[in-house]
Amino acid sequence: MFRFDTTTLGLAAQRDAALWGGYAGQGLWVIDPATGEPQPACDPGFARMLDLVAEEARDSMPPLVAEFGLDDPRLDWTLLPRRGLLRATTPEGATWFARYSQISTWNEDGHGWLWSWAEPAAPDLPDTLRIAAHRLRLDGRNHGWRAATERCLLVDAATAWRLALLAAQASDYPLVFRAPAGGGSYRLLALDFPVRTN
Repeated sequence: MFRFDTTTLGLAAQRDAALWGGYAGQGLWVIDPATGEPQPACDPGFARMLDLVAEEARDSMPPLVAEFGLDDPRLDWTLLPRRGLLRATTPEGATWFARYSQISTWNEDGHGWLWSWAEPAAPDLPDTLRIAAHRLRLDGRNHGWRAATERCLLVDAATAWRLALLAAQASDYPLVFRAPAGGGSYRLLALDFPVRTN
């Protein structure tokens, strides 16, 4: 018997298995709220949007990522939720700040994705820091994109990036940052243009 565990965002099972309701670790699946079982999310329009946003990001994002050291594992960063800012310091000592919006929490091992709008209220995640996910959810309602409106998904790493890029674009954020959250989980954040302080 399988269930989706939103605490660890992973697959909890009584036995080892490579599949969960047909999900084999690739693609985009929604967790049906009525049954708790995964189902493929086969919306061609949504898939085209994910492909388009990934193609656009290939051109626009690498220079920004390199300029601000977002791809450097030595980047020292801190979330300042009361201010809605991410503060980062590069290994070379440059410090910058960027407004952020949390898109989701994603678990690399279990492939579980939980939209930030579906997470419980918490002081470190007020609604003001969930704008990117909320806006994509509204777009999803308008266009019938189930993957943007179901709280829990199963997605591989490439699809997680594409979902985050689409949510960031829906709110006019130019960057996406994957912040480690412990236990193989990550917070996917939409970032505004960073501003250097030194």
